[in-house]
Amino acid sequence: MRLRRPALSTAVGASHEAIKTGLANLKAVPGRLFPIQLSENKLLLDDSYNANVGSMTAAVQVLSEMPGYRIMVVGDMAELGDESEACHTQVGEAAKAAGLDCVLSAGKLSQAISHASGVGEHFADKTALIARLKALITEKQIVTVLVKGSRSAAMEEVVHALQENGTC
Repeated sequence: MRLRRPALSTAVGASHEAIKTGLANLKAVPGRLFPIQLSENKLLLDDSYNANVGSMTAAVQVLSEMPGYRIMVVGDMAELGDESEACHTQVGEAAKAAGLDCVLSAGKLSQAISHASGVGEHFADKTALIARLKALITEKQIVTVLVKGSRSAAMEEVVHALQENGTC
């Protein structure tokens, strides 16, 4: 790996070799854009730990750069006050602008995301969402799925469902 801008690390006295070793030893944290290979051409990005407008739009950007059919699975973003609907709509508009293939949502507020995306489907509960998601994953040859929502949305349930019993 070639480092182009290790300025901060070198400014505090770290050698280039130490920087390379440190980066090579980084470990992903579950729930924080954690990659899970479901099968050879099917990747799940578990970003279910938390969400806000900035992290959601950043997740859209990450997913837009991934291969295959790109599915964003979203739950509600909590604690947004009076701007909640506008914030959820903003994320959906970002998904549309990024050209995502599909947005699946569950939760009262997240419906605005799937609606604004132009490629969304909203579900009354996660059980129905999971069934649709599994069908899409099975149907498509190359798939990247990103799961995200606030802690209160418990989107890790979707992640666990995809990992259970070798269903994907």
